[in-house]
Amino acid sequence: MTPNSIKLNYDFNPGLRRSADRESMLWFYGSARWVKTQNYVGGMFVQQERRHPERSGPTIADFDQPAFVNATQQSVNLRLTWQASTEEQVQLLLRTTRGGCQCANVNASDIARSGHRDQVSRSSGWRRWPGHRP
Repeated sequence: MTPNSIKLNYDFNPGLRRSADRESMLWFYGSARWVKTQNYVGGMFVQQERRHPERSGPTIADFDQPAFVNATQQSVNLRLTWQASTEEQVQLLLRTTRGGCQCANVNASDIARSGHRDQVSRSSGWRRWPGHRP
């Protein structure tokens, strides 16, 4: 029996904040994040391909290919801020996120064969309020 173990794991999250120029009342902030985890599932292996898939019979594990759960998440954010006056500030936010399935109740060998399931969301919005410089 093989134990659960980590195949791959990383989290990368750069960000940048700048004004458009020294005299500008416009600023932007951008960030991105890439997260990936791949975990081997103890005692589970990918099924071998059958020569005749139309025939029924027992499944045969390929012991050279341990099953693993593949979870990824990617997100990108951009925020623009304009200082309209000393009293008012306007912001625009754009965000996109793509995440992999991290469900605990799915068969890990099925995920290993077919890859992760993506969930994509995008949002945007703006707000205006009496404010201060960011």
